[in-house]
Amino acid sequence: MARRGRNPGTRSKGASIEQTGPDTHRIRWTQIEEGKRKQRQTTVCGTETEAEAYRAVVVHDKQTKGYHDPEEYRAKYAPPANLLEGLLAWADAGEKDNLSASTVRCNKGLVRTVAEAIHEAKGIPETEPLPVTLLGRPLFDQLKPILGRRGVTVPRRALLALWNGWDWLAEDPASWPQIPRCPSSKRGYLPPGRIYGRTEAPTLAQCDAMLRHLREQSLKSDVLGLAVILRYTGLRVGQVQAIHREDIDLTAGTLYVRKGKSKREQAEARTIPLSRHLLADPVFRALIEGASADARIVRVKNTKSIVTAWEAATAAGEVPRYTWDPPNRIYARPDQAFRAALQAHMTNERMPPDVVSHLVGHARTKDASEKLREIHYGRSLEEHARTAVDDLPPVDWTGAQFPDGVVRFEAHARPG
Repeated sequence: MARRGRNPGTRSKGASIEQTGPDTHRIRWTQIEEGKRKQRQTTVCGTETEAEAYRAVVVHDKQTKGYHDPEEYRAKYAPPANLLEGLLAWADAGEKDNLSASTVRCNKGLVRTVAEAIHEAKGIPETEPLPVTLLGRPLFDQLKPILGRRGVTVPRRALLALWNGWDWLAEDPASWPQIPRCPSSKRGYLPPGRIYGRTEAPTLAQCDAMLRHLREQSLKSDVLGLAVILRYTGLRVGQVQAIHREDIDLTAGTLYVRKGKSKREQAEARTIPLSRHLLADPVFRALIEGASADARIVRVKNTKSIVTAWEAATAAGEVPRYTWDPPNRIYARPDQAFRAALQAHMTNERMPPDVVSHLVGHARTKDASEKLREIHYGRSLEEHARTAVDDLPPVDWTGAQFPDGVVRFEAHARPG
């Protein structure tokens, strides 16, 4: 029988334990703080065996350090965090890493897809939370066939989101209790990626054919202006959509690329020269005229008309489909076709590889000679980059030049 005035429970070596619920136990102990004896307590969620183990930790700390700090063990003995909440927090954190709003939305969609698959794989009702303790190789193996029913590319994309979220949560175990340690290698956790074969890039003349069809079809000048900038710069669509008027210096003929695909590209934000033909192009001039300094010059988000224009140019026999819709890829690459065309043109013109990489922001593996030159014999790329972009041919808006092998006949009125 417990003595009057004291809470029920057992006491051993200066730490008492009391069951307060089906799976909760309260641990009490006293320790000296600032010369005074203080009573401390904490609640442990788990079985009686786990509570006894925690009491042993308290006793050990008192004997070795003279005190016990519950915060050091809160992540281990607190209830497991909700995996879905953690993954959504990871997705929201993408905005601080300068990810676009569309990428954040995509990550959230993948997170919810993963959560639905976990509920199915583990037989957990959708109203119940998903504990982070589920994370591990067996879970990834169970999700692969379930996610495979949703599409060819879904398993790898969704599991990569799960992996990245896991890695992010594991860096803060205090906020996400009982999070397992994330392995250092993804091998075996993700399905193998597709290996794409060599593809052929379109020529700038073929890109111009597409632009002529886009001019005829598009009702929004922003889309045409976006495509024209892609053709002259080889930037990614998101980078062009992020351009503000203040990023363009018409006097110097330069563009500050404020957005990067990778953290490295973002950290190495660069200023690139703009082609003299782009600066003089009426489509480009109309795009920036009247825009305030802090306004984006391209406000359109839907770029489906670019695909339609490539389709029209292909149907007219001006552009081979495989240049923008490679048969060995799952999805077409109508936006990347401009990027590929610019790189292929400059490569054919024997432009230095580091100049091309600087212009398009493409990371490339450097050999020893390149690294030596950059470290010890570095040179400014501005002059060479300016020459490269100014040597680009202007957009052929008239269509006077046709691709090789294409013959057009003028239509004649029938007699009578």
